Amino acid sequence: MKSLKWSFVLFAVCTLAAGAVAAHVGMDWRPQHRDDALHNELGMVVAVIDGGTLQVELKDRVVNVKLSGIAAPMQGQPLFAESTQSLYDLAVSRQVALTFGRTVGHDIWIASVTLDGIDLSSEQVSRGLARVASDANDNLRHLQAEAQKNDRGLWAPPESVSLAAG
Repeated sequence: MKSLKWSFVLFAVCTLAAGAVAAHVGMDWRPQHRDDALHNELGMVVAVIDGGTLQVELKDRVVNVKLSGIAAPMQGQPLFAESTQSLYDLAVSRQVALTFGRTVGHDIWIASVTLDGIDLSSEQVSRGLARVASDANDNLRHLQAEAQKNDRGLWAPPESVSLAAG
């Protein structure tokens, strides 16, 4: 029991010392991906969860990524399947560029995701397969207005949505 206590004390002292040394030399010893740190990475889309969420394989892990600025239909809502299929067709098995922002909860990153110069959030909104979120930029708001004006996707008259889904 005494050796376990001393092992814990030794571990605590070493951890504090490592933090102090890192701070002294200007290293950030905290995890690299903090909520307030924007960073860019390339990744391969391995799955689509819904019309606004991807699973992306980075060089050392797979992460869940929610497209920034949009809210796609959730399961059980109209056009869920169409929105999900649209994002699948656009992105699965393709390399994307991500600009990570903050996290939602424990394991979902909010990111701007582009593929061959196409912003995936913009594409989903333009197709009428996602709505702009409260934090959306003016470009996304303009694209949503265009989709509404042209009766695309979520903005189509109810009878055409039910016929398309049937």
